[in-house]
Amino acid sequence: MVSTLITVAVIAWCAQLALGGWQISRFNRAFDKLSQQGRVGVGAPAGVLSPGWWLPWRWTNSSG
Repeated sequence: MVSTLITVAVIAWCAQLALGGWQISRFNRAFDKLSQQGRVGVGAPAGVLSPGWWLPWRWTNSSG
């Protein structure tokens, strides 16, 4: 029983590592795509700075 729980925990941990790496990879690709279109900043809405609230955006030149 204990070895089954340990095995399930190890599988879940490996899955979490794999999915986290995949998420970071997708974010980096999207960030690169945005940065090729113009200047990009990464931040959080005012007063909402907490883990998990990162917001990439692209600046545009709206003056002309």
